[in-house]
Amino acid sequence: MKVQENLIRFVLNPLGRLMEKLPGKLKTALFYFGGAVLFFLYFFNASTYRFSRYLVVFAGGCLAVGIMVLSTMPGSFRRIKPDRLLSNCWFAAGAFMLISGILYNSDNFSDAIMFLVVYPLVWYVWCQKPISEIFRLLSRLCIHSFEVFLLVSAMFFPIHQAQYPGLMNNVNEAAAYLSLVFAVLMVELLETPGYTLRYWGNLALSGVATTLVFYTNSRTGQLACIVVFVVVTGLHLYNNRPCWGKIVLRRVLPVAISFLIFLPTTVYGLQGIRWVEQKATQTITKWIQVEDPDFPEENTSEPEENTSEPEENTSEDDPQTHGVQGFFEKNEEKTSSDGKNLDQISTGRLEIWRVFAGHVRLFGTDEEVRFFVPSRNDYYVTSHNTPLEFAVYSGVFCGILYFLFNLLAGLKAMGYAVKQTKENGYKLLPIAVTMAFGVCSMLGSLKTPFTYMITVYYFFVQAPLVFSVKSEQQAENAK
Repeated sequence: MKVQENLIRFVLNPLGRLMEKLPGKLKTALFYFGGAVLFFLYFFNASTYRFSRYLVVFAGGCLAVGIMVLSTMPGSFRRIKPDRLLSNCWFAAGAFMLISGILYNSDNFSDAIMFLVVYPLVWYVWCQKPISEIFRLLSRLCIHSFEVFLLVSAMFFPIHQAQYPGLMNNVNEAAAYLSLVFAVLMVELLETPGYTLRYWGNLALSGVATTLVFYTNSRTGQLACIVVFVVVTGLHLYNNRPCWGKIVLRRVLPVAISFLIFLPTTVYGLQGIRWVEQKATQTITKWIQVEDPDFPEENTSEPEENTSEPEENTSEDDPQTHGVQGFFEKNEEKTSSDGKNLDQISTGRLEIWRVFAGHVRLFGTDEEVRFFVPSRNDYYVTSHNTPLEFAVYSGVFCGILYFLFNLLAGLKAMGYAVKQTKENGYKLLPIAVTMAFGVCSMLGSLKTPFTYMITVYYFFVQAPLVFSVKSEQQAENAK
């Protein structure tokens, strides 16, 4: 580790001195630019307009992260102490990924590069500065991305079924992203002093975010938000024990009220410009027909020429017809356990895990392997469990080490939230993102770098956990 650190300092010190000469506003703009590129690649790839090759996403993501790192470089680098257990688990998992990439699966090279090069570099640079400054920028970036997500979804992806993915390709991707947004907003709402315009804006966004998680009808996303809410709120109340009653009334209760307000209203606000166009066309057609009886009526026979299946889906799931009721009915259908066994309740995940666990090898498997799941009568390339995914494709040791890292990171994030002083803002961000990622990763495959933004943010917030950095107040006291 010391050799790596010396090499990093040798390479980065000249860049740091160069970046130090740039104005602060320009460096902040560069950070947001890199983050905007990162989110653009993510949204584009997560939508129906996916890149044909993942190399485009990986190369673009590394470039975007590089810009973000450059913009935050200090003038000089100091030695910082890594957490031995966390760093050893991390680098050992990366080493096994590299071995698997050489022997079997070349796709593991991208994972190995992220584990051995990209993320350690990010952590080392960001821990040279007050980490709260970096977390503030990351939080604002995530919130702005959600505003873009809402705008694009409302304009071009109107609600038309009882599982709403927005601009995403499927509801699970949307739920994972919205879980990240909710985690960030919870930290902002709990840490923001006073009732500023930013606070009220974030409160409204939190209500919309939780509503959209409900609209996805993804139980994984819903569970992730519940866990984040309980854990983060509990830790915040623990840190402010003398005045917990005021916090419940002034900070926690408004989040619940915001959800209740936006739950019945968001469905109508997200109908999109297509719905507006449809209503405008119908109105104009009626006006013309009054003035000109010979004007042909709007052609509505074309949809009837299709099969009956779309008509059934529309009548049952169309929120324009049933309002919020369609989402409640779908949610009740998915959460009901009547007449279902455990595998059915988990939507076949137990059987999928069993099949994939039977193909765990010492150093992974070949590329593009598909495993047949008898109960689903289909082939699967993902296990819907991230540690198991690493174990299958990168070997059993990699899966164990990755799981151990996640477990230790969660425990340390809790300690970080409790031990940091009040002056060190965003101390709840690591545990909030870790909880959201933990739930989503145990019930979904979030392995590939840059494919899921919640994965990227999860590894971003590990910086103060992997490296033992002092808060600003602690550093001042030490002097």
